[in-house]
Amino acid sequence: MTTLTLVSTTRLSSGHLMPLLGFGVYQNYTTRDSVLEAFKAGYRHVDSAQAYRNEAHVGEAVRDSGIPREELFITTKIISKFHGYESTLKGVDESLARFQFDYIDLFLIHDPFAGRERRLATYKALQEAKDAGKCVLTISLLTPDSGVKHLEEIRNAGLPMPSVNQIELHPFCQQRPIVAYCRAHSIVVQAYCPILRGKLDDATIAAIATKYGRDPAQILLRWSLQKGFVPLPKSANPTRIHSNTHLYDFELAEEDVAALDALDEGKDGALSWNPVDAMEFVLLAWLLDPRFVSASTASATPSSMDARSAPIDWVLLPPCEFELEIVSASRNNSIHVILQGSQQLQNCKALRDI
Repeated sequence: MTTLTLVSTTRLSSGHLMPLLGFGVYQNYTTRDSVLEAFKAGYRHVDSAQAYRNEAHVGEAVRDSGIPREELFITTKIISKFHGYESTLKGVDESLARFQFDYIDLFLIHDPFAGRERRLATYKALQEAKDAGKCVLTISLLTPDSGVKHLEEIRNAGLPMPSVNQIELHPFCQQRPIVAYCRAHSIVVQAYCPILRGKLDDATIAAIATKYGRDPAQILLRWSLQKGFVPLPKSANPTRIHSNTHLYDFELAEEDVAALDALDEGKDGALSWNPVDAMEFVLLAWLLDPRFVSASTASATPSSMDARSAPIDWVLLPPCEFELEIVSASRNNSIHVILQGSQQLQNCKALRDI
């Protein structure tokens, strides 16, 4: 395979270059310091989001670093409450103001909760912002965590396909169908949760780490790179931030990549919530105790949902209106329900797809 380095990039379908290793930031009071430490370690790619309220801290770190803006690749994501054409344009302006940037390299759609019409309107608005050079460095805009269905909506609407799709990816959750679709359409796949929280002591991973004299996190990140993904590890620990970049002086043998590939558990191996399925958690919580869920906004409180699967928009931010198509899991009795604004939730027993 091609020799990789910390400054290696991948060329997107738009023609632009994106660093192969990114640094993810979440809701953390150490965001500024963590990003500065990441820059010291050699990262030049930072993944942020409106929902995580970290854009201003990332912008501050960029200015304080002294690194020219054009040498950095900064991503953010449009939150649910801005889905729709005009509201998306407003959301772009607000992100720019928080970052204090003239442009953002990559703007993702954070979730597919708006329903088909508003999903496409959001995507069109981001394309317009890109074409205007207002907020995106002429890069196609993306739909993180999108399933094939959502990408097909874009293609069938005759719109330019996205350059990137960001999904949870690691040996236990390899999402092979969507990865295959993305590769067939020249869509680069970014991997969030590339380091397995709570599974770093897996026997296979531990054995491979011992073989190469590496820690488990480095093995997982190297696997991600060799699979052709763009991993986005997170950390607020300076030592870990640096060690997560020590990936380029070894290469996993084919048999070790195959051993990690064999760990795939499909959907059951996911560590975080997937917006394609997240509404199931909300409505099941509502069925168990309607007091925890607002039927007018389909939002949930932290006590009604497992923290691992709770959509961050619903738990930590004001409720927002959206519409969803919910399809029951029953093969013999598919129920299609549209939820919009104050329309009451329907008492569905099993739900599958957004």
